[in-house]
Amino acid sequence: MKPWGALAQLSPSFAVQGNFERCCLVTTTSRKLDREQQDEHILEITVTDHGVPAKSTTVRVIVKVLDENDNRPQFLEKIYKIKLPEREKPEKERALKRDPVYRVIASDRDEGANSEISYSIEEGDEHGKFFIEPKTGLVSSKKFSSAGEYDILTIKAVDNGRPQKSSTCRLHIEWIPKPEVAAGAPPLAFEEPPFFFSVMESDPVAHMVGVITTEMSDTPVWFEITEGDIEEVFYIVQMACDLNCTAEGGNYDSRFDVGKASGTLIVARPLDAEQKSNYNLTVEATDGTRFVSTQVLIRVIDTNNHRPRFSQSRYEVVVAEDTPPETEVLRIGATDEDEKNKLTFTLLSSTDPFSLKKFRLDPGTGALYTAERLDHETMRRHTLTVRDQDIPVKRNLVRVIVDVEDTNDNAPWFVGSPYSGRVFESAALGSAVLQVTALDKDKGQNAEELDRSSKNQFELAVKASDKGTPSLTATATVHIAVTVSDNANPQIH
Repeated sequence: MKPWGALAQLSPSFAVQGNFERCCLVTTTSRKLDREQQDEHILEITVTDHGVPAKSTTVRVIVKVLDENDNRPQFLEKIYKIKLPEREKPEKERALKRDPVYRVIASDRDEGANSEISYSIEEGDEHGKFFIEPKTGLVSSKKFSSAGEYDILTIKAVDNGRPQKSSTCRLHIEWIPKPEVAAGAPPLAFEEPPFFFSVMESDPVAHMVGVITTEMSDTPVWFEITEGDIEEVFYIVQMACDLNCTAEGGNYDSRFDVGKASGTLIVARPLDAEQKSNYNLTVEATDGTRFVSTQVLIRVIDTNNHRPRFSQSRYEVVVAEDTPPETEVLRIGATDEDEKNKLTFTLLSSTDPFSLKKFRLDPGTGALYTAERLDHETMRRHTLTVRDQDIPVKRNLVRVIVDVEDTNDNAPWFVGSPYSGRVFESAALGSAVLQVTALDKDKGQNAEELDRSSKNQFELAVKASDKGTPSLTATATVHIAVTVSDNANPQIH
């Protein structure tokens, strides 16, 4: 009988062909898959036979869409424009030090190597004045710039996919005179130091984390990184929170950046709470004479981006059929890489609905218990499907095979008991009189060998016993009627 397949929950990206003897084929349709839109599809496939009444079973299929390099890097802006104070000719001891200028940021919707971005300066640096950090996009310079100069750099971002994809942006830098600090200028201070922010690890590049602000002032302000190997100076004319901030102290992998004219803290590179969940950024502001610094503490909150994993791809266990109800027969284990996610186990389905009545699963521990007494003679194998899921929900499935081991729980029984038979009185020794038959529902030694013994000539008690442990027996009574033979010699009394 040929089964056919159908999707219980249809996906427009997949179809099922079920005209096969023992399998059905899941195929893609003309609708294009897009990992960036949906990286996983969970299908429910129901297989139904053509019997009367029809019987069916359902299985879940998880389809993971692999990434291909179909997205090019995208800069947050096509044209960046900044104004920076002129830089005096460096003294001899600082001649080899690069001063950061600006950081450009690009992101790529692909994953893995397809999303790894490298930066380079393509045009505008004919005199070798600038340098760009290939992995972070930070543009720096170790040469002086005079007020009135104007530089335009074309910067390229290329991914590491095959084939590689790229895009470009332009960075306009206007160098202005270094302003003088007015006499009696108000103290330079941050509004609410230290600053505390939180961000989800799934938040994309360019997501706004928070805003760093100083108290109102019309005094030009520079922001400088004073810790680590890099120092960064920026100029702005501050209006309200119109700040030119930068971050350091725990931002070693450049996961965050600050808007140079807004004080807006943003995500600069993808976050991973499993690798690092707390960042301590040191931000310093100066007007050239006075300095003030603050700490910016950022907590990265773990999101549910990992599917639970079972400790085994398939579980198999042998359970004796005389196992009492509420006996633990198997413990299913699973782990989740996400932080503090609680797993819940569910006995989802079975190939025969009868099996679901025989077992129960502890949702918290994954322990599988017998719910009723098992019977090897009724069903020798139970095939169960267990699902684990975390909160918030990501799930996985595993197959559990329970083989029911036979025990000697059935006594032999005679077919047609009691028996009656006839025999001629002239029958020779060893003549067949009657055949008795005994059956046993058990198998193996629990059903082997019948032992017959006679009690007397005319009424026999026949006992059948198996070789199980303990041995079980049954008896039957056989009545033998001796019939007078026509060939018997006449006797005179």
